[in-house]
Amino acid sequence: LGSSSDHGRMLGTVLDFARRQTVSWNYTTVSPQPLSDDMGTVPGQLAGKLWSWESGQQYGRLKPGWTLHTPLGLDADIRLGGGGTQMCAKVFEANWTYCPIVRLLANTSSILPSVHDSAGQTAPPMNSSCLELDAVLYDVQMRQLRRDQTSAAFIPMDMQVSNLEALRHHHSGGAPPNLKPAASSAVHCPPGRCLAPQGRGFAVLPAGTAGCVIQC
Repeated sequence: LGSSSDHGRMLGTVLDFARRQTVSWNYTTVSPQPLSDDMGTVPGQLAGKLWSWESGQQYGRLKPGWTLHTPLGLDADIRLGGGGTQMCAKVFEANWTYCPIVRLLANTSSILPSVHDSAGQTAPPMNSSCLELDAVLYDVQMRQLRRDQTSAAFIPMDMQVSNLEALRHHHSGGAPPNLKPAASSAVHCPPGRCLAPQGRGFAVLPAGTAGCVIQC
């Protein structure tokens, strides 16, 4: 992160640990409160859809059974130990699973400052999609399939969220679902295309098509 992104080079990075938790099969989602006159309006063509997006306070809309990582803000450092290089920090909670992470030395809940590259050009915003990670994981998965090391099909992570109907069924006392993942409905938007709202998702259309709200 520190050497591969312009924001990492400018803002710096810090070693930390995150608490690892498995997303519950049963959590509650709620809609945002209705917009009032004193709150103003939400700009953009997607405002109505985004404002009606249900989510949970703890898990957002992560898929049940997935993993939630919560940075803990620990003072971690690198040391040489008996097994080689180790990342260490003081922990204060027992029975937690801790995962080492590297994060930006900045408050990502607020707007990140504009960053310029070595040529003086404004650097592009940080990429928050999973497409690049999916490309790496897909290659690894295909190698394992060819070597008969796994029989599981690769499921892209991009644009996958929990199903509200399934969550409400579990909340009402329904049995947990089969843990076998279903086929992915991820949307890949290549350059020269755009995304237009369609039903509960998006349609990939040629760039410039009427109704497009996101240019790829």
